[in-house]
Amino acid sequence: MQRKPDIQRKLLNRLSFGRRHRLIVVLAIVALIGTIGLAQRAALQQAGQFEFGRGSRVQWARLKFRVGPGIPDWHHHPEGDLNLIERIRDVTSVNLGFGFNAPDVAKLDEMIECPFIFMHAQNQPALTEGERQNIREYLRRGGFLFIDDCVLSSSQPDPFYVGMRQEMKRILPNARYVNFDNDKNHEIFRCFYQLPNGLPHVQGRNHGLIGVYDKDRLVAVMCASDMHCAWAQFFGQQKEQAALAMAVNIYVYAMTH
Repeated sequence: MQRKPDIQRKLLNRLSFGRRHRLIVVLAIVALIGTIGLAQRAALQQAGQFEFGRGSRVQWARLKFRVGPGIPDWHHHPEGDLNLIERIRDVTSVNLGFGFNAPDVAKLDEMIECPFIFMHAQNQPALTEGERQNIREYLRRGGFLFIDDCVLSSSQPDPFYVGMRQEMKRILPNARYVNFDNDKNHEIFRCFYQLPNGLPHVQGRNHGLIGVYDKDRLVAVMCASDMHCAWAQFFGQQKEQAALAMAVNIYVYAMTH
């Protein structure tokens, strides 16, 4: 990946939300291959010095929410998250912890500690108005949501995606939606890995990769392609690698824009 000379300038122009986290993370991403060589970095990791030269620690986060009265549906296959975390740690210079937080959508104070939150389920979400307000405030403070449908069945391939499209219209009534798959040259497909075919579809109904803009800022991406189950190694190595590459691109793009 070529270093982008304007990343630091863009970042400094938008210091609001957990900017203390985002600034440090982005400055690490700018050095993606870094000033230490891959062999040197591997040796440092083996010596238990993974954090050397990586800035402050950040954590991956998966949002805790309900799809019905008291019904959790947010927690499927955490090994998929860990596989992606390992990939981000291996190929970037981000000081990303191996493990993840589970902020509750009902607790804004937990959400705003996480600059990037993953949201994943099989069934339609059952958000309260207070929870919608928390997501709206989180996004407007600079947070980012990555929403991925965990396919329920062949006859119901995308209820979570459909439900979240409806919820996002309530959360951000004036949001603008863009299907990035209509522009395969978009930076989100080439900011780290080169993905000339756009979103890698794993299973379910392919809606493409949908970007959600609040004014001019991308605040979320959504898909119904069940990339997470590919991270969890249910669909073979080829789909796993393609889905991991797409997720790394989403993470890098979100944290640098």
